[in-house]
Amino acid sequence: MSNASRREYIVLLRAHYQKSTRYIRSLILFEITRNLGFHRKHAVRLMNAVDGPRKSPGRKPTYTAEVKEALKKFWLASRQMCSKKLKESFTDWLPMFDCPEVIKAELRKMSPATMDRALASARADGRRKKNTGTVPNRRLKNIIPVKPLDWNVKELGHVEADTVAHCGDSMSGVFAWSLTMTDVLSGWTENRAMWGKSGKGVIDSLDDIQVSIPFSLKSFSCDNGNEFLNHQLKNYLRIPLQRGRPYKKNDQCHVEQKNYTHVRDFFGYD
Repeated sequence: MSNASRREYIVLLRAHYQKSTRYIRSLILFEITRNLGFHRKHAVRLMNAVDGPRKSPGRKPTYTAEVKEALKKFWLASRQMCSKKLKESFTDWLPMFDCPEVIKAELRKMSPATMDRALASARADGRRKKNTGTVPNRRLKNIIPVKPLDWNVKELGHVEADTVAHCGDSMSGVFAWSLTMTDVLSGWTENRAMWGKSGKGVIDSLDDIQVSIPFSLKSFSCDNGNEFLNHQLKNYLRIPLQRGRPYKKNDQCHVEQKNYTHVRDFFGYD
């Protein structure tokens, strides 16, 4: 018996089963188990099933698709704030947002956790932030010291550096990188473009940067990428070379924020 024939047979028996007495139901179940080879409990479930589309479990959604779409537009206009800040920004910015008052009232009711769930798919579309081009150099990590956390800087020349990949959604092949260097005390920031990621590219960029800045370098801090932790750069620098802890972006907080304001804000993630 084909699957289509089985379904027709079950639908036909189900109509009789749900209107019959207990004795007739027992006979119908016996016929199903004998003819189709089903377990009796499975046959009971089939007979008690409701024809047509099944009702989705759980409670109905509180917010409509129009409200979620308006939230997405507001979130993009706010440069992708986190949900807690987005909730607080409604007080000042939502009255100027172009959408019906009914939707504005619904947005004001949303909690930050609900916003996170509603924006999950939109954040997944911009997942470029999850791709990283930092390849660690484990040999030099034991030689180059970790930057102290209580780094109280009182003079110019103590800089942090980082690179930003311009590769879209794929890290394969050779593409352009931006080198960002920020002075911790003054916030002076210099950017240079490199083709590919290498120690030589960083050195060439530093040569060009040192001609432009009005102060001399006194220390150089970076992450654990192999474009910084290499013998070329270590031998080139005549100043202390320090690194941040792996997966601790706050150790490089000054340059990390410049990666957005000076690079991503202009060129995006694509």
